[in-house]
Amino acid sequence: MNPRTLRIVILVLGAAILVVTGALVRFLVTMDPTTPRNEMDRAFVAAQEAVRANPDDAASRVKLAAALIERGDAGGAEEQARIAVRLDPTDPSTFYVLGLALSAQGKDEAAVAELEKAAQTGGQVAGFYQDAWMALGRAYERSGEESKSIAAMSKALGFGPENVLIIYERGAMYERLKMWVEALDDYAAALEYVPDHKPSREGFDRVKGAHPEAFETLRKLYNEATSTTAPGR
Repeated sequence: MNPRTLRIVILVLGAAILVVTGALVRFLVTMDPTTPRNEMDRAFVAAQEAVRANPDDAASRVKLAAALIERGDAGGAEEQARIAVRLDPTDPSTFYVLGLALSAQGKDEAAVAELEKAAQTGGQVAGFYQDAWMALGRAYERSGEESKSIAAMSKALGFGPENVLIIYERGAMYERLKMWVEALDDYAAALEYVPDHKPSREGFDRVKGAHPEAFETLRKLYNEATSTTAPGR
């Protein structure tokens, strides 16, 4: 397998809302310290303005909820997300942002229910579902459902098997569960895509050093499957 470029997963919540607002123009002209100064503040103000302009637009509510999560106001985000769900229950991004808001408050069981809806409702692009399944996997883990967490991470990889961040995270999950062969396999797979991915290299070397028998098992499995050299370097 040839090394591939690492794709950084970005939260998919619709189009970016980095717009030049009247407040920004005022700041540039007047240097008013109360005017938003950074992209997060501009996004938040833009989202607020969009909701005021069209309070019945679910997409605007989703963007406002996302901006509130970024600002650390998970409760406010939940309120906006629930409105978005009521406005458009056919859009999976409404369930997704609600699940994220609930997760941010430690309401993991409730988050799981919403993220399951997000992952299983059609209408979005592949990157969205990869993020949704990963968010669901993390919520499962926090709820103590490790097997479901791994299954969700595997589903996420189905929407982009070259995503080293997800491969590594699943490998780390296997390592926490003391599933040494599986952990080594994922760390090795990540290194095949990005040979200089430091966390995967450290994970591979750590597990191989502590559990040489797992490495030998994986070596045999690789040799049986491919008749090539063992994984790792």
